[in-house]
Amino acid sequence: MIQYIVDRIEKNYAVCYDEKNQYTEIPLEKFGFPVRESMVILYDEQKDSYAFDKETTERMLEENRKKLRSLFDRK
Repeated sequence: MIQYIVDRIEKNYAVCYDEKNQYTEIPLEKFGFPVRESMVILYDEQKDSYAFDKETTERMLEENRKKLRSLFDRK
């Protein structure tokens, strides 16, 4: 499986980066579910299908929130 993180949506494409920080554009119609920025998506090459990794997405967003709080709480 390949893990992608959605960086942004441009027209009908999700611009994503993978574990190697390589960017790729994936047509939105390939997903079969609504896609938004910061989502973690898993691609199964054998099945040629994408799945939303909710658990990893939520964990990463929470880690980012904590980092932001720590930056702004410093005095």
